[in-house]
Amino acid sequence: MLALHASPSWEIDMTESLNGEPRNLHVAHCGINPGGPCNEPSGVSSMSESVDRRAGGNDTESMTWAIDGVPKWTLRQSDLGDAGAWQVLAADGKMVLFKVAVGGAFADAVAGFKTPTNETVGGRGAAMEGDYVAVYAS
Repeated sequence: MLALHASPSWEIDMTESLNGEPRNLHVAHCGINPGGPCNEPSGVSSMSESVDRRAGGNDTESMTWAIDGVPKWTLRQSDLGDAGAWQVLAADGKMVLFKVAVGGAFADAVAGFKTPTNETVGGRGAAMEGDYVAVYAS
C-alpha cells in the first residue's frame, strides 16, 4: 500500500518478498532517504518465515500486519517518534500497490550487498499470487 505523498519513500508494504527468498517482510517506509524516522532505505519492519495470505490493517493509533488473521507485528506512532511521519503513514489517503521486488535500494539494504545476484531465484516460487483484494473506506 502506498501513501499519497509527494515523497517516494512513504510506503506501507503489507507483505514484500525480496529476490525470491521464501520469507515475507512487513515494512513501513517514511521520511528522508537515507535515515529519517523509518531508517531508510531499510524502513522499519518485521519478518515472517511463512506465506502471507492476508493483509494487515491500520487505524490512526496503530498498524498491524497479520498472517492468516494472526497478528505478527504492530507499528505505533511512538515507534517512529515522528508525528508528521505517522500522519502520512496512518491517516492520509492510500492507494494499493502490488510489486515483486528484485534488487533495488530496499532489497540491497536488507541483504547487505548489491542485489540481485546470480543466486537470486526467480520463476514460479518467487511469483506473487492473490485471490482477491478489497479496499474499504469509512
